Amino acid sequence: AYPSINGTSSSESRFLLTEVLRDDWGFEGTVVTDWGACTGKTSDAINAGCQIYMPGPWDHTEIMEAIQNGSLSTEKLDEAAYSVLKLIDERASLEMPSDLTNDRYIETGDRAAYEAAKEGICLLMNKEDALPIKQGSKVSIFGENRGELQDFGGGSAQVFTDRTTSMPETLKTYLGSGNISYNDMDAFYEGAYAVVTETILSREGQDREDLNMTRETRDILDSLGKARSMGAKGRIILILNIPGPVTLDGAEDIIDGLICVFYPGMMGGLALADILTGRVNPSGALPVTFPARDRKSTR
Repeated sequence: AYPSINGTSSSESRFLLTEVLRDDWGFEGTVVTDWGACTGKTSDAINAGCQIYMPGPWDHTEIMEAIQNGSLSTEKLDEAAYSVLKLIDERASLEMPSDLTNDRYIETGDRAAYEAAKEGICLLMNKEDALPIKQGSKVSIFGENRGELQDFGGGSAQVFTDRTTSMPETLKTYLGSGNISYNDMDAFYEGAYAVVTETILSREGQDREDLNMTRETRDILDSLGKARSMGAKGRIILILNIPGPVTLDGAEDIIDGLICVFYPGMMGGLALADILTGRVNPSGALPVTFPARDRKSTR
């Protein structure tokens, strides 16, 4: 892990990696650092009970110097080497399927991804039974992303696949292509659903500056709210495609439906379309608390 405990890096903490992990918990496996988490001497990490430093390749100069000056024993280095060799031997004996591209594996993966998305999507607001969208209804999708979801986070959470699904394209299949439009305020005036997707990108090592929704989404919601005050008949559904909580900052007074999908994976677009149209009853529950407002400390 990256944090330090009582001033000592987790990767160099004998208390964590030997006294707790091995002596108290009985762990017999191999300890691997997170990416670049060993910030000090690799010899200190080995002494603490760490066997693999990531990323490689290792510069062995400092380790050899530690052996020569006695700060790292050859026995400790042998323990680390043995642990790595044991790991290689155990994993090399596992038999992998001969063909990971056949239909059975693809279908199993698709089904698992769909079930995860379906069970994790949360319906947070549904005023006066605005949802589900009934057959034959018109829908206008607002925003630059045209309703396409961010399936995954960045960095280590990034996954590349050609099997991603699309909420707008699925809605076209369910409701008819002629009933789906984009950024069409005239259709909203006439009664079309306005589906607004708020997408916030996130990755490790890059904190969000605040809990606000994007300016683009706020502007869209304000325009839709103003249109409705002038007689627009459509209903507004806000989709939160986000890594964590956001503050609605009054949006709850404008919208009719609120759905949080977080980062729903490759089957998220399909699962969301199924929920929007009532094919699936949304049963997810929030794993985090959403604050009513974000107020900066005055201290």
